[in-house]
Amino acid sequence: MKHAHFLSALAAVFTLFTLNACITSSDKITGTVDPATMGTSLSGGESFMSNWAAEVSSPVDSLPSSTPTTSMTVVLAKASALGKVMATAGNTVTVDSTTKDAGYVTVAVTIPGIFGAQITYDTAVVKYDAFYKDNIQNNENIMRFSQTVVWQLNSVPTGASDRIEFSDADGDTLLNVVTGRSNRVKVVFTHTDIVLLKKLVKTGTIVVGPGADNNFSTGADNVVYQANWSRTWASRTDSVYFKNRLGTGEITANDTMHLFIQTSSAISTDTLSSLIVDIAFNPGADLKSSLDDRFYSLHVVSHKRRVFERDGEFTFTPDAPVLHGQQPASGTFSASVTFANGKSATLTGTFSTTGYQATYNGPEGVTKTVVYSKTGAVISSN
Repeated sequence: MKHAHFLSALAAVFTLFTLNACITSSDKITGTVDPATMGTSLSGGESFMSNWAAEVSSPVDSLPSSTPTTSMTVVLAKASALGKVMATAGNTVTVDSTTKDAGYVTVAVTIPGIFGAQITYDTAVVKYDAFYKDNIQNNENIMRFSQTVVWQLNSVPTGASDRIEFSDADGDTLLNVVTGRSNRVKVVFTHTDIVLLKKLVKTGTIVVGPGADNNFSTGADNVVYQANWSRTWASRTDSVYFKNRLGTGEITANDTMHLFIQTSSAISTDTLSSLIVDIAFNPGADLKSSLDDRFYSLHVVSHKRRVFERDGEFTFTPDAPVLHGQQPASGTFSASVTFANGKSATLTGTFSTTGYQATYNGPEGVTKTVVYSKTGAVISSN
């Protein structure tokens, strides 16, 4: 995927967002402000903007680096093809044709791995039509396909497995490309494992089209129309997903898109209740290139338990959309924190090519306005 997840920005943002440079995190709030330290946070918090759309290491590690194709590595349908599959020692092939009156058959292949390291299950739902019945191989109409790999140690399952599922996403019930129409396929990747005696589940979902050549096998021009990712382990669930201005997951050219990065925990002993990062941007006219992407705003909301800083919010908004690879010329930012005793603190300000101006309002009535240079050095304070 070409759109970055902006994780490199978060560390700098959270420094400002939690206001740790401005107040203490104890029940006794001193109200003291260190303008120089706050200026360093402001300067560092902006530095990520120069590469806001660059690819970075992200939590979507369950998504593949290249767009998968819908071509099957094993021919599954005809008797002659099945003979070739079964010729491999140890493979088991079954064909369920009891549903042919409903228009499809199901072909399943079990493939043992060497040294008992894994076992693979391939299942294809094939349309029961003239292409299935003829003697020509590799021309079948595939309706659904899945592959599950169960990882083993000496033929004993380890608890880890990987699964990929292909299904139709354009309404014609087929994975195959149909000439003369828009073709799309939904692909779901699931990784399951046991980590530190707790179940780990990662799921990635994409909807992909074959691009201008109408061929999924040439991945260079394939287009991703939807993408989301989630990971659940122990008490926490992490997710990454897109929404357009209509609130759907369709990634739309020249539209206002929102990339959400979210973490939540349901158990009361976890200090984090929820964290959500909302990055508004425009993917431009070319969904295959980041060069025309434009950044609109960054919004972060956090809710915590069992700590003094309970609710926090941070917003960063340039005055004009920021083209990929460029820095914002000017704009506004704001941060707020609500404490367990019901009091709150805020930081609001503006920035330009010459520097920053920030006003801090503390929980004990302390107010301070500071003007900074571009490097974060204090110019004036009152």
